[in-house]
Amino acid sequence: MTNQHALPINILNIIPVPGETEAVMYREIYQLTKDCIEKYSELDSFYVTNGLTQWCADAIRDAAGERKINVVGHEFTSGIPQYLDNGIISATIYQKPAQQYYVAICRLFEYLCGVRKRIPAVLTTECSILMKESLPFAKIGGVEFA
Repeated sequence: MTNQHALPINILNIIPVPGETEAVMYREIYQLTKDCIEKYSELDSFYVTNGLTQWCADAIRDAAGERKINVVGHEFTSGIPQYLDNGIISATIYQKPAQQYYVAICRLFEYLCGVRKRIPAVLTTECSILMKESLPFAKIGGVEFA
């Protein structure tokens, strides 16, 4: 058995992002991020558990001043490459939603046409961890960045 040590992480807050629409959620995470930067002087990282990573990074760009604050998040939006390049976003987990939908629809079509007798309970698709160093080799929605 290995000896595992606790990571030196201090969770300052867990904040749900309210909103009925995407636009409202973009504004909410932006403001919540700015509020956290102001409230917690020791804050050095954000972990964004949904696709709002870019808007968290926008707030850090606008409010952090000289403070170095990193973001780790999920998904890919048009602003992600610039934030990976300038170091505000350290990494993002890209779950390839188009591939997920495509595989699910193909399996359903095959089942309805009689090609498959059953649909598997679990369908596996690929995820990618995007970082500054890996972005040039990534395919995002069929687009290569190289």
